[in-house]
Amino acid sequence: MQKAIPLVLVLTLAVTAFLLSVRERDTRQQDAADSAPAMVGDDPSAPQVPAHPWPHEASDITPDPATLYGALRNGMRYAIHPNAEPPGRVSLRLHIRAGSLMEADDQRGLAHFLEHMLFNGTRNYSPAEMIPRMQRLGIAFGAHANARTSFDETYYMLDLPDLSEDTLQLAFTAMRDFADGALLHPEEIEKERGVVLAEKISRDSVGYRVMQRQFDALLPDALLTRRFPIGTEEVIRSAPRERFADFYQRYYTPRRMTFIAVGDIDPQVMRARIESAFASMKNPAVPGTDPDPGVIREAEGIEPLVIDDKELASTDVALMRVKRYLP
Repeated sequence: MQKAIPLVLVLTLAVTAFLLSVRERDTRQQDAADSAPAMVGDDPSAPQVPAHPWPHEASDITPDPATLYGALRNGMRYAIHPNAEPPGRVSLRLHIRAGSLMEADDQRGLAHFLEHMLFNGTRNYSPAEMIPRMQRLGIAFGAHANARTSFDETYYMLDLPDLSEDTLQLAFTAMRDFADGALLHPEEIEKERGVVLAEKISRDSVGYRVMQRQFDALLPDALLTRRFPIGTEEVIRSAPRERFADFYQRYYTPRRMTFIAVGDIDPQVMRARIESAFASMKNPAVPGTDPDPGVIREAEGIEPLVIDDKELASTDVALMRVKRYLP
């Protein structure tokens, strides 16, 4: 590539949209979660309040009446929406309100690494079994079965090619296993370290480096800049199984989960299947908590930033203002 000319960013710093979209919303809504019953996994008679309300509950926008919203007694929420096109298909998502922001310093990267491990040995599928079983039913890994980890969320996705009982049974068994069935075999963790490290190396692009510099400038004292989901090489190489299990047990909890189903389905039938699959899941007595976001500094006037990288192929000038989150 040609030699890069410095990239100049004129940054007007306000309060970060991302952190406040998580933290300010959580601050407004935490009272409801704080008043919830103690999370005791052995008392099925005590209904659990979901950790966070639905977004539309704090909005004047009316949700689609066709969508069925609800929650199980353990606090797990669900949203089910019938959509007849394409016929005979359904998309399923298991959303966990936890990501890299919830990691401790010695867990940096484990929220994402854990996502990998959920496809490598669970309660009902041996390490080499789940993906081939899916493929035999027309569910391609990557295209139809995948997962994603971000700063404040992790979700698992299955797009099913048909509504046969075999396909639905496999999908719900896998989703429940994602929720609380990880085996975390030490030997499988060792095998996967190289895969995750290779993914980290592949992300080391000029665009990624520029983004990191921008985050450092916008949020120098915020937790966000120290919790990129890919993590650190040291943790990826050496974190013991116990640190994976700690994150999994404290944050993969019903009160942090939402199950979403959209497709050619009867909402009531799907609701019953969700309840059958997840109602027995329990919350831990000592759950994980949301982290302190750190100091979010507001700028005083114009603050220039010059980013120079030998791989930059163009010169850009940008005026950036991060706007406060508004409900």
